[in-house]
Amino acid sequence: MDKETLEKVFDDFDQDKSGKIDAKELRNVVKGYNELVGKAADDAAIDAEVGAILVAVDTSGDGKLDKKEFLKFFDF
Repeated sequence: MDKETLEKVFDDFDQDKSGKIDAKELRNVVKGYNELVGKAADDAAIDAEVGAILVAVDTSGDGKLDKKEFLKFFDF
């Protein structure tokens, strides 16, 4: 996937257009992905996955992913 496409994906995930993907928005993404691939996951499992993503990708520690952090995760 190229950088331009990833920027569009980020913009889609950023539902409130704040410039950051917060935990609620990320939870919606994870839940939708799990449903898409047929992975059964309860709320606790989804919350754990969101927490793990934030720990791994949120380098600023603000509990949200900005576009720079998001792109860096994908090596851009």
